[in-house]
Order: sequence, then C-alpha cells, then structure tokens
Amino acid sequence: MSGRTRFAGLLGHHRTLQALTRALDENRLSPALIFHGPAGVGKLTAAAELARHLLCPSGDGRACGACDSCRRVNPGSLLHPDLGLLYPKRKEDASEKAAGEAPLAAPDLHSIQDEARKNASWRILADPARERLSQLFLSPSMGRRRILLVLAAERLQEESGNALLKVLEEPPPTAVLLLLCENLTALLPTLRSRCQAFRFGTLSREDVARLLISESGLPPAQARVLASLSGGRIGRALALARDAAGYRERRAELSRVLGEAHELGTAAAALSAAAEIQAKDGDTLEDLAILSDLIRDSMLRGCGCPPRLLTDPATASDKTLPAFKPQEAAAHLVRVERAREDLRRYVNRQLALESLFLDLVKSPPGLGSVD
Repeated sequence: MSGRTRFAGLLGHHRTLQALTRALDENRLSPALIFHGPAGVGKLTAAAELARHLLCPSGDGRACGACDSCRRVNPGSLLHPDLGLLYPKRKEDASEKAAGEAPLAAPDLHSIQDEARKNASWRILADPARERLSQLFLSPSMGRRRILLVLAAERLQEESGNALLKVLEEPPPTAVLLLLCENLTALLPTLRSRCQAFRFGTLSREDVARLLISESGLPPAQARVLASLSGGRIGRALALARDAAGYRERRAELSRVLGEAHELGTAAAALSAAAEIQAKDGDTLEDLAILSDLIRDSMLRGCGCPPRLLTDPATASDKTLPAFKPQEAAAHLVRVERAREDLRRYVNRQLALESLFLDLVKSPPGLGSVD
C-alpha cells in the first residue's frame, strides 16, 4: 500500500509517508519517532494521522476513520484517553496545574503549538514530563497502544530530557513516543540515536495552491500568489488566506526597516531597526522568515532572475525592496537563519535581533565591494 493511500489526506512528503507506511505494513515501527522540519509543513497533521492508525481498534494497523477512537484523535479537539500530550509551558502554568487546576478538556493542538512557538523561552518542564511518561506504563483504555505526543521537542530541559531517555532505554511494549521538532540537531544526540527520524520538508507551490483552493475556496490566481508567499509551508499559507493584507503590511514595514538600516550602514541604524522590530508585539520567528524572503527576493532580482521565482513576484520592480548585492544577500540569508536558530535555542530576543542587524548593515567578511 502506498504512502499516498494510507495518508491520503496529506499533501506532499511522498517519500516520508511511504517510509512510514512500509514501517506500519511490516510491523517494524520504532517505539520512538521524530518528525522534524520547518514550522507549518504538516508534521502535526501527519502525527495525528499516524496516531489514528496506531489507536484504531480495527486490528490491521489502519485507521477506519469512522470509529469512536478515530474521531477522538482530532488535532483541533483531542479527546483520546490513550494519547498523551507534552508541550512547552511557563513555570507558572505548571505550578497552577500542580495546585489542582483542571487540565484542558479538549486541547487544540495547533493553537498550543502556535502559542509555544511565539514564546521561545517556554520549556518542556520536568514534572509534566514525568507525569505523562508514567502514563505510558498503564494499560491502554480504548485500544492496543498508548502514545505520547511531544510538541516542540527541542524545548526539553535537561531533567525532562533525561526522564524521556530513561523511558526510551526500556520502553513499555504498548508505548509509542512521537516527537515533533523544527531542527533535529537541536535535540540531544543520545535522544536522536534512540529514535527513528522522519523529515518533513517544504511543499511545492503547486501543492500549496491546490490546498488553498480546496480548503479556502480561493480563486486559482490568488491561491498561486499566496502559495508563493508561504515558502512551501501550509500553515503559513492558511494564515495568509485569513489575513493576506496584514501580512503584506508587515512585509512592507520590515522591508522599510531593513532597507533604511542597510542604506545608513551604521551601528546606530542597526540598533534602531532591531528596537523597532522588537517593539512590535508579534511573532519574531515569522518576522525573520519575512526578512529572509526579502533578502532572497533582492538576491534573485539582482541576479536577473525572472519575477515568477520571487516569493512575491509583484515586487520585481519595487523600489522599496532592499538593494543587496547578490553575494551579500546570499551571506545574509545564512545569518538570518542563524538568528532563527538562536531564538529556538532561547537566546534573548533583543540580543538576537541586535546582533543580527549589526551584521546585516555591513558587508560580510571577504566580499568587500564585489559587484
């Protein structure tokens, strides 16, 4: 059976889904899995679908989609008693829970994931981790398995990571751990070595456009534009469909900030740009993704590439697009990605932005005045 058949509701990721399907069909799925890749490409959707297959009582390792168990595994309203959830939170939240606060009745996994992503300082704390891991040793309530889904697994603290490692050394026979993360290298090597990793990459513009047309009812031309702006991430594309005007406003604002700082080329301009971005109460990782798009478009335009290759073809002749030399832009793209990784590793937001812009306003080492 092909990956497209078993995971028919998912777009793209053909090789990954085929590998998952083979593991299911041959009954050799690891008790610990890592789904890794950029935010918004479908890792959580794939994890939920896999959980349905594992928890469905049909007995053949394939979700029927109609039973009570399958209906309870819903990312928008999780109600399955055999599917535990572990995710980053504030220490205050964990303290309130310990004091007797009732757990979420039917958590929305996408909302929890988005909230954790916006708060890079939140961690997966030790006490909730031990509690969820201990539940893996209980007999399943509805089926043959118990599953623990770990969102943003790169946020595991030392204590919570060690607790997970201890379980992985001798996992319960009915347990499966599903770890989701954006960057595989951010996980402890000892943890990676005990898990089977599956990469979820960005999707083609065509796949994203098809989803926007089917899910949001957008006209094909508008869907193609938003698919280009999404950078191959379904989550970002759906957010754009809900608020394309807000995205374009933020993109124009960031383009102005970056362009002005680059033109002035001073440390004062860099710090001012960083402060202006930080003053906006938004998603810093998303802002860095937009900055990356702007620098990439500047690079491609400088190389004379056709407008259709730009993330936003409408800016092909836009004078507000930052004017980086192609070699300069290529080096800056690496620097922006490093800043995004710094934030994922809990580097202070202000320091990360200031350090980034201090580098963006000057020519990278070795380039000099190359045209």
